[in-house]
Amino acid sequence: MEQPFELSEITDARQKLNWLLSYVKADTANQWASLPEYGAGSWTQFLERLRTEYLELISEEQGTMGQLHKLC
Repeated sequence: MEQPFELSEITDARQKLNWLLSYVKADTANQWASLPEYGAGSWTQFLERLRTEYLELISEEQGTMGQLHKLC
């Protein structure tokens, strides 16, 4: 989602969170909306929480350009 946010010039954390929920199924959106990180409006903390909830995301990120940028 980072690339579409950059292209759309969406930088506000709350806007990012709301847009993200619009892309997932209703039951997933409800679960995510109940997370404290969502309620706090913290984009980075919310992403970190998803990484702990969905460990498969970490393995999907390995070898990505994002990971390469972090290493550099």
